[in-house]
Amino acid sequence: MKKYPVSFLLLAVLIASLVDSSISYSQPYPGYTLYTASGTRTNLIDLQNNVVKFWTHTRSGGYSVYLLRNGDLIRPALSSNSNINGGGAAGLVQKYSWNGALLWEYTYSSNTIRSHHDICPMPNGNVLLIAWEVKTSAEAVAAGLNHSAVIWPDHIVEIQPSGTNGGTIVGSCTSGITCFRIMILQKRTMALLQIIPNFLTSMSAVRAPATGCISTESAIMKRLIRS
Repeated sequence: MKKYPVSFLLLAVLIASLVDSSISYSQPYPGYTLYTASGTRTNLIDLQNNVVKFWTHTRSGGYSVYLLRNGDLIRPALSSNSNINGGGAAGLVQKYSWNGALLWEYTYSSNTIRSHHDICPMPNGNVLLIAWEVKTSAEAVAAGLNHSAVIWPDHIVEIQPSGTNGGTIVGSCTSGITCFRIMILQKRTMALLQIIPNFLTSMSAVRAPATGCISTESAIMKRLIRS
């Protein structure tokens, strides 16, 4: 097989991008876009950049945000009770109604554990959290680390919400590889059902992606906007 130098391939990509600049820029999918506008605000915008709906939050955070099929909004948020302060630290999960009322706030944070970055709402109403867990240097060495150091390995917990601030851990995973596969599987499922433009048009208007979130191009979303 003929091989080309890296410089040649880079030049080819540059020329192609100049010939057709459209391949250099991503294009929006039809519908609405949900994003974190600031630490305490979430926006829903249309393709003309009009804010058609927004939520204000009682706590900062929002590395990710999801709109559920019933119009509720769920997001990670920043706790204040932990010494674990790595990048992307969260420690809380908040759920808001379509009208902006805080429905549920759950804390998964202490000086030994803290959720971070992302969450994953599930079809059964539960929520997956990825979190750090502090391990002492002795525990790390006993687990196979080749030097003495405090570490924060990841684990995943499945939380079943209850009341306004309660939750029960109904599942957990501490194996790094297994946890990674679980999270990737959930994310791939969400991505698959949200990025294929024609997929949802063949579904019932009230059906939602397998993660429990609704597509921002679905009919149920449009009804929520009008309400």
